[in-house]
Amino acid sequence: MPTGIKPIFINNMMSTYGLSHPHDSKVFPDLPEHQDNPSQLRLQHDG
Repeated sequence: MPTGIKPIFINNMMSTYGLSHPHDSKVFPDLPEHQDNPSQLRLQHDG
């Protein structure tokens, strides 16, 4: 794989991961609904 394409590929995977797991505490550690105590918003997404 050319080195010019690899960073784009990795960034695309990270973006997809963020969209697939919008309430992952590792992706959004600063949002309160993404902590151990889920808010109603997170419960709706999980449901």
